[in-house]
Amino acid sequence: MDRGQKLILGFTMTLILIAACFGVEEEGGESRAIEEWHMQGQIGRAHEFQLKLVRQGKALSGQILNTQNQVLQINGTLHEDGTFLLHEHKGEERTGTFQGRFLSDGSAVGLWTAPGRRKWFPFNWVKKTPSSFRDG
Repeated sequence: MDRGQKLILGFTMTLILIAACFGVEEEGGESRAIEEWHMQGQIGRAHEFQLKLVRQGKALSGQILNTQNQVLQINGTLHEDGTFLLHEHKGEERTGTFQGRFLSDGSAVGLWTAPGRRKWFPFNWVKKTPSSFRDG
């Protein structure tokens, strides 16, 4: 391999490494960059919770610490317009669904529904510091 080929190979490898580290766009427009958000919120007027949410591309996942000190898993999808749909689970059992949208300040509003839509409440989230979330 001559010096020119080595230079091109080194440059190509550097670009690949930079792309991997900084989460450049993949096919289909999904980013590999991972963002973690810590939020606090309220469902209705009585149920406060903490939320740790991880975004990778369009996928959202994380955990909720509810008023009963239970840690529930959440997962769903974020759409380009800022709307999202998240399913809340305790083990294999679905315990609720969050359907909402993120606002320009990073907070979120929407509607939480119980399985079978037997009850529903408005919810809101605001950003908070990550150190106060308790991992289950």
